[in-house]
Amino acid sequence: MQDIFNADYAHAFAEPEKDWFMVVWKKKIVISFDLYQTVYNTILDYHKINKHKFFIADLRDQGVMQPTHRKWFQEYVLPTAAKNGLKKGAVIFDGNVFKKYFMNHIMDTGKKFGVPIIFVGSVAEAEKYFNSSK
Repeated sequence: MQDIFNADYAHAFAEPEKDWFMVVWKKKIVISFDLYQTVYNTILDYHKINKHKFFIADLRDQGVMQPTHRKWFQEYVLPTAAKNGLKKGAVIFDGNVFKKYFMNHIMDTGKKFGVPIIFVGSVAEAEKYFNSSK
């Protein structure tokens, strides 16, 4: 495991031998847009150099995602990651209908940039999905 970012609200790391990187949201709090951007900008800086094909987001303990956060993720994070070689994404998710609504928008955007994203229940399920295309 290679650490990318670690704070009390989020941890991002990579498993280079498995060609994926991941963010785990650790607190069900609303974080500021600046903190949200810091997490993903740090991940994107790492990805620009390391070019892993797969990404996992564990949202089980993420707080409410603000519309501005989602919009920025769709308009900046996904296209940048796709440009840097991201091929597939997986979201570990057990959220409510409201959060699923936001995630469906992100999944649609992923398709637009050639990065299919699915809901999974665990890292093992995400890895199975990633390995299905190797």
